Amino acid sequence: MKFKSKNDSDFFSELIKKVDVYMETKGGNRFADKSIYIKGIILIGLYLSSYILLLSRSLNIASSILLVMIMGLAGVMIVFNIVHDASHNVLFKKGH
Repeated sequence: MKFKSKNDSDFFSELIKKVDVYMETKGGNRFADKSIYIKGIILIGLYLSSYILLLSRSLNIASSILLVMIMGLAGVMIVFNIVHDASHNVLFKKGH
């Protein structure tokens, strides 16, 4: 199954209309609210702080392994939460 590009696709236009109607009935819109930005800041902060602590080399091996696991989990969460929403154009209203 192939679709036309977003700009000239009847499917895409109809999909956006249906999503907008659905979100209006739920009391919202299809764009992100401030919670996604707060979550993003926390996840990026967790990733960077783990990385900085690892670079300090002042931790024992168990702590270092724990930080690597936290860093990996934070990286996956950044992709699943932030990058995924960005790929669906829901982070910013500007540009639509």
